[in-house]
Amino acid sequence: MDFLEVVRGRRSVRKFTGDPVPKEDVREIIDAARWAASAGNKQMWRFLAITNQGVKEEMFRAVSAAFADLFAKAGASESAPGRTHYAAFFVDAPVAIAVLVEPYHTRADELLAKVGVTEAESASLRQYPNIQSIGAAIQVLCMAAYAKGYGACWMTGSNLARRELEKILNVESPWSLAAVIAMGRPAENLVPRPRKPVDEILTFIE
Repeated sequence: MDFLEVVRGRRSVRKFTGDPVPKEDVREIIDAARWAASAGNKQMWRFLAITNQGVKEEMFRAVSAAFADLFAKAGASESAPGRTHYAAFFVDAPVAIAVLVEPYHTRADELLAKVGVTEAESASLRQYPNIQSIGAAIQVLCMAAYAKGYGACWMTGSNLARRELEKILNVESPWSLAAVIAMGRPAENLVPRPRKPVDEILTFIE
């Protein structure tokens, strides 16, 4: 399987067989992810591979509670349990990978702070290089999983319960939860979803 086959063949998989994912396969997939580009080569990521069903169910309950609270306060008419499962189906995956990120500071941040720019403003001005780096690692992870015959789905909806999930997973500052990836053997064959034409998304400035 060549590189473009991996890129074009990867799917966001949300239904899995019950087959366990061997630790060595997880290690190889994370080994690929660590070669992703990162700002300043700081590699500001860590990965927690969660196979303990009790822990996954505790995480699911935390996400459920966060969604129920939000829907109640907002008076939303949609089904909170339905939205919860869409944000927490990692509970049904053989392995859930929690991706952690730490802050990224450079000399530019120091200078911006010196002239009165807040940390939040500085991050926004520089478009969150640590989060961009995490995105690169997650994409490589998902492609590596596909190349080894697994399906994966990059999930951020569960971050609605980020603080609760960090407590469950014993995540301590300066680290924080960036995303959860559900991974396992796909239980169904997925057809590719449409992509925008290249000419719609590409502009040459000559």
